Amino acid sequence: RDYGTSIACLVSNHSLDAMTGIQFVSDSLDGTWMTTFSSTLSEDVLGSLRELDLSNNPFGDYGMIAFANALTPSSDILVGLRELYLGGTAINVGGMKAFSKALSYGSLPSLQILSFTKPHRHNDFSDEGMLDFSIALSSGALESLKELYLGGNKFGFEGMKAFSGALSSGALSSLQIFSFGEDHA
Repeated sequence: RDYGTSIACLVSNHSLDAMTGIQFVSDSLDGTWMTTFSSTLSEDVLGSLRELDLSNNPFGDYGMIAFANALTPSSDILVGLRELYLGGTAINVGGMKAFSKALSYGSLPSLQILSFTKPHRHNDFSDEGMLDFSIALSSGALESLKELYLGGNKFGFEGMKAFSGALSSGALSSLQIFSFGEDHA
């Protein structure tokens, strides 16, 4: 099935405009699908969207870069999004760097829940990806974030050190729940 074309058609026909939550947890949406979906975001037709679950789809860096590019500094795309689930999406360093750059521009200002955790399926954004994520957080990104789930992702001491530094600088002052565990879907 061509999910990308189907979703693009629904979005471009404004069929999903009133949706407040969308879950694409199909285990088969790849980078090409994510690129098509992200191009529909630039039409800014999902203004009511509050929850977007992309978990368990292997779109990887290719798809995450396309998604991050849709979140341009001058757009109001997904500004009302409150929950974003990216666990098990095969995001590596390049995807995390692109996502972090988009966040540093002030994208996703209403985000309250961000999850990179999915049991038995991980991302591998490493220390380098965590460093960029931490820099974005230190710049004031995600000020509204209340819950952050990072469990099962491959980063080590240097990544945690960068993240700790961001928290020490006052980043994520609204954070209430922080988890490294794999219990959050």
